[in-house]
Amino acid sequence: MWWAGSKALDMYLGTRAIAVCRGNEVLLAEPVSGTEQGIERLAGWLGEAPARSRVKLWLSGGLCRPFVLPPVPGVRSKEELVQMATAMAPLHTGLDGGCTVWLENAALTASCVAVAVQSDVLAQWHGALAKIRPKPVTIAIRPWWNELLRASADAAPVPTGLAVCDCDSLTVLLGAGAAIERVVNVFPVVDETAADAALARVLLSADAATSQVPTARLRLDGVSSVQGAVALSPLLEWTR
Repeated sequence: MWWAGSKALDMYLGTRAIAVCRGNEVLLAEPVSGTEQGIERLAGWLGEAPARSRVKLWLSGGLCRPFVLPPVPGVRSKEELVQMATAMAPLHTGLDGGCTVWLENAALTASCVAVAVQSDVLAQWHGALAKIRPKPVTIAIRPWWNELLRASADAAPVPTGLAVCDCDSLTVLLGAGAAIERVVNVFPVVDETAADAALARVLLSADAATSQVPTARLRLDGVSSVQGAVALSPLLEWTR
């Protein structure tokens, strides 16, 4: 049975699609009409599992948006830096309402990537899981583009950027490895043609070479042949 063993389920939540994978096996992949429906569908699917599930939740770029946080003079701790990033998040991401923010590779004297998600989305997710018995355990909530950035950093040579096209957005991160210098998040993106056009504009404005910026795409049809330790690998396609 798919729920046997201790391997965590990789669940994807976007504004236009959801998916569930366990390793290289696709268990669910379908479109949805909005975040609320996506959460309800994922929670309902988990509720049918007869055992306690361990879940990694990967959010789309439309739900989990990055921005570069420059060095802030006078900040004395990471906690203060998070407070500053939280205050700046609505302006830099376009997200409405309260945001939950975390920092990637945070340093007090250098710029870093901040990640913002609407707090209501997290509350809806945890509220939906609370109704399931036995209650699933969420062991991580992160943007899917961050998982792909981790994977691309292991490539040789390390690319000078990464573009991620998922169900609702295009996220472009420019810089080598963990030294991200510029991020662009385009939302909404409704199809591959729109994503390609947006990516071309971003790379042109950044004067970046297309050949040096690999593109990762989410494929709900599961046609990918990608194998390995990357979350949602059977729904992942690399181009360029």
